Amino acid sequence: MNEAPTPRKRLPLAAVITADILVFALSLSVFCYFHHIRELWFSPDDAPAVMTPVETVAPGQTPEQIPSEQPRPTDFSSTLPAVFSSADTPFLSEDNLEIQRYLNEHSLPVPNDDDLTFDSKSYVGLYHSRDIYLTASKIHMPIRYNNKDYHVAFYLYDVYIRHIENLFTAAVEGERIPIGELALTSYQITGEQGQSFITSPAVLAVNGDYLGNSNLVKFAVRNGQLLRAEEDVGADLCILYSDGTVETLAAKSFHAERVLAKKPYQIWEFGPALLDSEGNAFASYDPSHYGANVLTNRHPRTAFGYYEPGHYCFVVADGRSEQSDGLRISQLAGLMDALDCPIAYNLDGGDSAQSLFNGNAHRTDEDRAESGDSQRRLYDIICIGEVSLS
Repeated sequence: MNEAPTPRKRLPLAAVITADILVFALSLSVFCYFHHIRELWFSPDDAPAVMTPVETVAPGQTPEQIPSEQPRPTDFSSTLPAVFSSADTPFLSEDNLEIQRYLNEHSLPVPNDDDLTFDSKSYVGLYHSRDIYLTASKIHMPIRYNNKDYHVAFYLYDVYIRHIENLFTAAVEGERIPIGELALTSYQITGEQGQSFITSPAVLAVNGDYLGNSNLVKFAVRNGQLLRAEEDVGADLCILYSDGTVETLAAKSFHAERVLAKKPYQIWEFGPALLDSEGNAFASYDPSHYGANVLTNRHPRTAFGYYEPGHYCFVVADGRSEQSDGLRISQLAGLMDALDCPIAYNLDGGDSAQSLFNGNAHRTDEDRAESGDSQRRLYDIICIGEVSLS
C-alpha cells in the first residue's frame, strides 16, 4: 500500500517575500559588478595580463631568429618580393650610411615615397632576417594649409614579415606601463592552429588603440584571442586577419559574426579609417564620434598602413614641438595616400603616439621631456619581432 505523502509545510508569506528580495538583490549586485564595475576598470593589483609574460631582457639585446626548419602555419614569402635574408644571423643597424650601403649591396626594396616632398630623409634603423625585413626612416616634410606654412617630422616604418605571428601585440589591463617594458618582454601566444609561440623582444614597437578603456574599445582581438565582444561599437575598426589581409569597417557596417568567421588575428577600435575603398583620402570625417578637435587640430599621430599580406607600414608623426607642428587627420590621410597604401587606419595619438626601435625611443613627447616627466605609459602596443614555437 502506498503511503500518503507528508504535507509540505508552507513558509510564511513574509518569509517568501523577504527571500525573493534577497535573491534579487544578490543577482543585481553580481550583474552590476561584472557588467559595470569589473568591465570598466580592473584593479591594478588583481588585473590579469592580456598576454603571458615569459621574461624581460636588457635593452639593445638582439632578438633570436627562428630556426628555419620549424613548421609554420603561414608563409607570405611566395607572394612577396625576395626581401628575406638567408643568413643565420640577423643584420641590425641604426646608422644611416651603413644602412644605405647594405640596401644597395643587397638590392632591397625601399619605401615608395616618390610622391612626398620632403626637406630631409635619413635611415634610423634596419633589421633584416629570415622572417623580417624592416626599414625605419625619419622624414622632415613641409606642409601648407590655409596659406600658412607648417612643418612635420615623422618616422616611417616599412615592414615585411614572413609569418603573421611576426606581427604581434602586447597589452595589459589595469595600470599603464612604459612602452619599453611592454616591448622588451617575451610573451607566449597561441597560433591559429593551436600552436604555442614564444615572442622575442620586439624589434619595433608602436602604440596601439586605447585598449585599457572598455568604454571606448568595445570590441578587441589580440593575437587571435577575443578579449571584448560588444556589438554596439562606436568607432571605425581595423581588422588584420590571419591570412595577412586587412580591412577597415565603419561602426555601422561592423557585424561581429561575419568578422569572427573570417578568423581575425587583431582587431583595433580607435580610428578613423583614413582611406576610402579606392585608397584615396576621405574628403571629410564624421565628427560625431571623434570630435572636431581630434580631427582638425594638429597633434602627434600614429597610423597603420596595409599594402598586401605580409607587407605593412607604420607612421608615427611628431607634433607640439618647434621641430614638428603635428598633423590633422586629413593631412595624415593624405600622407598615407601618398605612400600608396590602399588601406590605412588612425591609432591613438597625442602623448600616446610613440615608437621604439631596438629598445631605443624614436618618437618622444618634447613637453614632457623638458619638464622632466617620463613618457606617457601605455596599455597596449603593436610589435614586430621574431617568434619561435614553444
